[in-house]
Amino acid sequence: IPTTVVDRYEFSHFFWYSSFFGISLTVLNQLDALLVGSLLNLDRVAIFSLGYFLAEAIDTPRKALLSITGALVAEHLTHNRHDQVAALYRDVSINQMVGGGLLLVAVMACWQPLLALMPRGQSFAAAQWVILFLGAARIIDMAGSLNYEIINYSKNYKFLLPVTFISALLTIGAHLLFIPVFDIEGAAFSTALGVLIYTVAKCIFIYQRMGIQPLSRQTPVLIVVIGLCVWLGMVLPVSGIAMLDLLWRGSLMSVLYVAVVYAFRVSPTFNALISKSYLQWLRPR
Repeated sequence: IPTTVVDRYEFSHFFWYSSFFGISLTVLNQLDALLVGSLLNLDRVAIFSLGYFLAEAIDTPRKALLSITGALVAEHLTHNRHDQVAALYRDVSINQMVGGGLLLVAVMACWQPLLALMPRGQSFAAAQWVILFLGAARIIDMAGSLNYEIINYSKNYKFLLPVTFISALLTIGAHLLFIPVFDIEGAAFSTALGVLIYTVAKCIFIYQRMGIQPLSRQTPVLIVVIGLCVWLGMVLPVSGIAMLDLLWRGSLMSVLYVAVVYAFRVSPTFNALISKSYLQWLRPR
């Protein structure tokens, strides 16, 4: 709680700066929907919206973890515990990616059966690539881990506004360039490109200021695992019975993904969770 004139001034300055940045970030997150709506017809907007909605579900692990870890980042930075910030930075990155990768693999494996269950489902087939590109954007954001929180709770919080503004301009330019040529797939690719630029810029800034970064030796392994499992889920054969395909494709790819991630020991936290759950399941009741 600010107790002096200087403290109150700094608190007020941070509050208004953060509020303005929050509005800017919200606009940035909605740019793709706004530009798609202005550049394409309503049918294409509906297809894009479906893909956007399913891709948003992939973001669930990130939102869940950040609701817990944001306060920890603020506390560690307040007491200059940069080693603990670095450890949390890496742990959150890999664990978010593991959870997000599982959801992306499951969604892509279940996409064809979902189309078969939907009325006029084949008219939404193009949303597959929207889900893939926007899902990749979510994974990129997860790989960046706590970069927003680390910057926002540090004395360098003013960096967020200009980098957000520049990223917004680049994203708008990419949309204007790719949407007329590649339709909704171009919109989704432009969004993923904007997220990549925004995430990399924040990670580089944190590394220059604090000498820490979110990636580990297991990150490339996990990226390859996610990519291969997504591809396999997309090319699996279908039986023609939509509900059966939905169950067996989703279950098979989810179990396969979890088994491979566990075997490669990508995340100690994830492995410990799986081991604990397995032992509890075996324990006599």
